[in-house]
Parts: sequence; C-alpha cells; structure tokens
Amino acid sequence: MTKTLLIFLFSDRIDPYVNVIAHKFDKMQVDAVKLIHIKDTKTGLSEKQASSVYNNIWTLIEALSEGYYIDYSNYSKLESQGWTTSRQELKQKNNLDIYKRIHERLTEHSLVRLGYSELKEGLSQIIKKVGGNKFCLLDLTAATKVPSIDIFSVCLALGVKSVYTFELVDRPNPKNPEASLYHSLNENNFSYTCISDTTAVKSSRSALLRKSPLLWYVGIVALVVISSLDKWGGSALEQNRLLVETCNRDKTRDYQGEH
Repeated sequence: MTKTLLIFLFSDRIDPYVNVIAHKFDKMQVDAVKLIHIKDTKTGLSEKQASSVYNNIWTLIEALSEGYYIDYSNYSKLESQGWTTSRQELKQKNNLDIYKRIHERLTEHSLVRLGYSELKEGLSQIIKKVGGNKFCLLDLTAATKVPSIDIFSVCLALGVKSVYTFELVDRPNPKNPEASLYHSLNENNFSYTCISDTTAVKSSRSALLRKSPLLWYVGIVALVVISSLDKWGGSALEQNRLLVETCNRDKTRDYQGEH
C-alpha cells in the first residue's frame, strides 16, 4: 500500500514545503501528499491563502522540473498584483530529476481542511482513510508554535510515531533562494528529524505516563523542535539535550518524593 505524506499548512512560504515533499519522495517512497489546513487558528492561513499556497507549491514543483524558479517570498505583494509571477532560469540544474519524478509519478495530492476544534477526530479519520499509522508520515516543518503543540499532542494520543520536521543548517539567503532548495542541498546542509523518535521524547516518555501533565511536556518538545527551525538559530540537538536534563531532574524529584 502506498505511503501518504500529511503536511500541515501554516506558512505562506512555498520553498520549505517543496523541500519536504522532495525529500520524502526521494528517500521515503511517498506516493501521495495531503496538505492539511487547520481553520480558525489565530496564527494560521485564511482559507483563501491556504488555497493559494497549495496551488503555488505544485506550480513551483512543475517549474523546477523544467529548470525554472518562481519567487513566492513576498506573498502580500503577489496577492495584490493578482499573482503575476515571472519564471527565473535556475543556475544550478543538477539533480532536477527529483522534481520531474514528483510531477510525473505522484499518484495523488489534495488540500484537506479541518476545523481547529475537530483536530483529533479529523486527523484520525484521515489516517484511517490512508491505511493507518504505518502508511502515513506527518510533517510539522511549517507549523507555528501554539498549533504545533496541539498537533503533536493529538499525534501522540493517536499513536502516530512518524512526525517529522525539516531543518536547514543555514538560513535561506533571500538574494539566492535557489541555494536552499532540495536539489542544491547535500546531506550536510539540512536535517530531517523524527520528533517522536528524539532522545528527548524517549527519555521523558515514562514521565508523560506518570505524574507530569502531558501537555506541559508536549509543549516543551514542540517548542524546542519548532523553535530550532525559527529565529533562534539554535541547534535542535542542543535544545533536546537541555530538555532531557529537565525531564530527568523531574523524574528524580518524583522518585525522591515517593521514597
């Protein structure tokens, strides 16, 4: 059975979504992609914006497959101009085959809308439709901090273990955005982390199941991972190490309190 990639839409930046899709398709044999728009979130996209982002992702992948780049970085300006864009010829044309294969061989891609209040039920139904946890991969790369906590909490509750984030080692250069696209990267330029399989989550699992409030730990884990993709520029591994130390101190206090 085919594997389905579930990506949560929160940002209007197109390039990160393309990187995630390209990496998953290249390394993890994904055959279908569902982009999930969570409605009614304060920091999320409007329904109109989500539709535009969805369409622009596939337009950019098609352009890349033909050797061209489209700059969608100034969303407000493009929206006011009726999405008038120009195609720029790529300087780096090696490894473009990945975009051609995505464009030609991806069996399905769709935009799914879920209400914020029905996140658990809606996500559960989507996972069941694609064949269950074994056949789906979730990505939180573009998720904003507060919604990411809820999404990751729901994933844990549903038993989903394949929750990932894509992180560039260096920040994108706005004067050379092509350099941050998947075809221009090597394995030293990015990391793709399974959040639910990090040392931090594994180390704190016993604490999650005992006294400590679930959302408190989930909130920290989500904030650590997402913040590592945000403006801090810190190392995800270093942030995870600090979280592990915090969890271990809490477990020690619990043990001492019981004896």
